[in-house]
Amino acid sequence: MFGRNQDFIFFILLFLLLSSNSIASSAENETISFFDYLKSQNVRSVEVITDLNFIKSNKDKKEETEAIVLFRISDGTKKAFNAKLSARGVFRLSNCEFPPLKLNLKKSELEAVGLTRNFDKYKIVTHCSDELELGISNLQKELALYQMYEVLTPQSYQTYSFSVIYRDVHDLEWTIESEAFILESKKELADRLGAEIVEDLGLTSEDIKIEHYHNVLLYQYMVGNTDWSIQLSKNLTILFDTTQMEYIIVPYDFDFTSFVAPSYLRFDSRYGQEEVHDRVLMGPVWNRENFHTTIDRFREKEIDIMQILEGSLSVPNQEKNRLRRFMKDFFDHQTFSLKKIKKMDSDFLLGR
Repeated sequence: MFGRNQDFIFFILLFLLLSSNSIASSAENETISFFDYLKSQNVRSVEVITDLNFIKSNKDKKEETEAIVLFRISDGTKKAFNAKLSARGVFRLSNCEFPPLKLNLKKSELEAVGLTRNFDKYKIVTHCSDELELGISNLQKELALYQMYEVLTPQSYQTYSFSVIYRDVHDLEWTIESEAFILESKKELADRLGAEIVEDLGLTSEDIKIEHYHNVLLYQYMVGNTDWSIQLSKNLTILFDTTQMEYIIVPYDFDFTSFVAPSYLRFDSRYGQEEVHDRVLMGPVWNRENFHTTIDRFREKEIDIMQILEGSLSVPNQEKNRLRRFMKDFFDHQTFSLKKIKKMDSDFLLGR
């Protein structure tokens, strides 16, 4: 992988130099995670030097390759982190020319620069399609869905976005300029919420705290997502709050939604969808009163949610208008009620 290109020796030396600078200037960040460090330093642009051919041609194997992550912090100092990079995901692996990535940082290097070594693995969502305009548009829409859910509840993944340059280590002139966002790590999420990660499969909606369950259920309905499952732990992080002694579910991976509407989106007739923009409630409502309280909370956050759509999405006007109509249909007070929500069948909806 690395080592065939003499120019890479330069980057290794540069990396060692920059790392030593980082160690000297980061003592004050002793308890900060890498994710929080990016946010606190207002990092707007990141360069990733790696084997681009390896990433693109070995994505199905999810094998790691070496990478160097470079960025400037708020005082202009350049920082560098040695890492390993691999493709991740399931469906996107076979449908993205450039897959989503897993960043595996070295614990020893994090500790050496004063950052916590406890959170060293991160998911990076990037452009997916080699048609960059389309890929970045879908990326921004998925980022907006993370941000909207964060408006509704702290039991959500935090994100941080930046522009990115991917540079090939074997051909330094080969670059891909795009956008990306990073998710706080699963361990970081659990730590923030004072909970433990649950890896076991087989939980049902009855096992989850009802407020958290109804929140996820209605949100997935709002964005048009059928690609999730509690029982299979699919596109959900399941946590156990050891203080309250209850399960919490936190959704992620919102690309396969009617809101994002990527080219590979297909409707699922098993769930009663007739077209890709059909919303379907993907689970039972266990308590009508609590579910109506959830509906009311969504209504209260309508302005904040729509501000994210209007303020952070630089998508073509036609697509922006589609998203406005899609969300307006959800928040329309004439139709936004339990009776009007499309479901698989009434027994399923009522949790019988």
